[in-house]
Amino acid sequence: MSSRKFEPPLHIELTPSRWLLILLLTIHIGAALLVLFFQTWWLVKFVLLVCLLASAVVSLHKTAWIHGPLLDRLLFRWQSIPTMTWQSDNDWQLFTANGRYVQAQLLPTSTCQPVFVALNFRTDNSRWLDRYISVVIFADAIDQEIFRQLRVRLRTRFVQAQDN
Repeated sequence: MSSRKFEPPLHIELTPSRWLLILLLTIHIGAALLVLFFQTWWLVKFVLLVCLLASAVVSLHKTAWIHGPLLDRLLFRWQSIPTMTWQSDNDWQLFTANGRYVQAQLLPTSTCQPVFVALNFRTDNSRWLDRYISVVIFADAIDQEIFRQLRVRLRTRFVQAQDN
């Protein structure tokens, strides 16, 4: 068995996922309908609906479904990550939509499912809001062979980590 240090880098190019879009819209629209059925003041409903709208905008911006220079400036902390590279061992290079480069370590809280992969990263950033980055990758967002390779590598990492 070869060492992990000698594995070739895995370069991942993400595209917007329709499955993730449907999931996000379903969650936000369902929550908005529930808020409308609350028996409370209209001001409380309005505030909750504005919060849901803001959450939807941030989520859609982070998943690369909506763009714009104003959104890029307002939501700089929640930049989408369209490109990432898994280097040797456990080092990752994340590239944000605005061209920033982030060095990150994959956390063991990441999960690997047949339809999606949720990657949780820790960066060396000194600001506490920017220390943790999560990326959800659905199968329709990347090439199927790259998705398969990613799932295989993650499963072998998690199995080896549990054995140690």
